[in-house]
Amino acid sequence: MFKTAAVLALTIVAVLGSFTAAPAIAIFSSGAGDGVGTLTCVSGAVACPSTVVNITTPNVAWQPNNPGGSSGVWVSFAAGHGSIGPNTVAPNADPGNQTVTFNYSFNLATAAQLSLSIWADDTARVLVDGAQQIAGNGVQDTRCAAGPIGCEVGETGTIASLLLSAGAHEIDFAVYQRVVNGGVGTPFGLLFAGDLTPVPEPASILLLGSALTAVGMASKRRWFTKKG
Repeated sequence: MFKTAAVLALTIVAVLGSFTAAPAIAIFSSGAGDGVGTLTCVSGAVACPSTVVNITTPNVAWQPNNPGGSSGVWVSFAAGHGSIGPNTVAPNADPGNQTVTFNYSFNLATAAQLSLSIWADDTARVLVDGAQQIAGNGVQDTRCAAGPIGCEVGETGTIASLLLSAGAHEIDFAVYQRVVNGGVGTPFGLLFAGDLTPVPEPASILLLGSALTAVGMASKRRWFTKKG
């Protein structure tokens, strides 16, 4: 009996170990990429005029780079603070009249939960695999959006524990910038940081359930044996 219990215990330990073996995958904004996916952008319906670049010295009023100790940095498609340039893109409805969409694409070997924090100037709309998760904020203050998603500390947009299946995925950040009277846009950018936490495969969950059931049955038989 003790030998059977020991074998079952080892099985449970092995199964539990498989649950924690795969670490969370960090994802963050970076013009250089983060080793997991790729970050590109389009202005209107065409490719951005230059590649996505890091903003190493963001506006002092913005949320600082590397939120929560991550490697997330503000990005744009131009050097410096990323001035969006003249209003040459077809107008969009509020919350901005010019839009640049940053596309973050990646592949998952197994199902995972997505958790993400986002900041943008002036604001942003976030879609995961085409489904909107956060709407753009059309209410402005003197800097950017008044509240999430905005550019300042405390104006964080959040996605918490969104389950994604194994396979290809894309997160779209539609970053809105207000351009007044057809003039030149002010500096703009996007910052995000988070992780993808792998979830146990159904087969592993079934194995754990079977092991726990077997332990329960063994304990029950032992109890009846002692009682008899």
